[in-house]
Amino acid sequence: MDRFIIHESVDSSTLRLYLADKHSANPYEEREEFEAAASIFYETPDTVYISKALSKINLSLSDFKEIKAKLKEMGIKVIRYERRGTLKTEVL
Repeated sequence: MDRFIIHESVDSSTLRLYLADKHSANPYEEREEFEAAASIFYETPDTVYISKALSKINLSLSDFKEIKAKLKEMGIKVIRYERRGTLKTEVL
């Protein structure tokens, strides 16, 4: 049973967005349906690639600013994503 040294790294997560005025205080725990979601892949501890975004509602520029502020609060300094076939990089 000592053949391997096993290391696990957490390198991805999922952001789920719930409209505050439509949901309880704990929508994920109560398995409520989210309005938008995206996959976050950690390239480094402070650089992420965002993909697989989906939304059932229109997201505004202020919505994206709120999401970026949350990522910055989480310690993320650089986000990367693809938009219309072009790789974008933003420093938060």
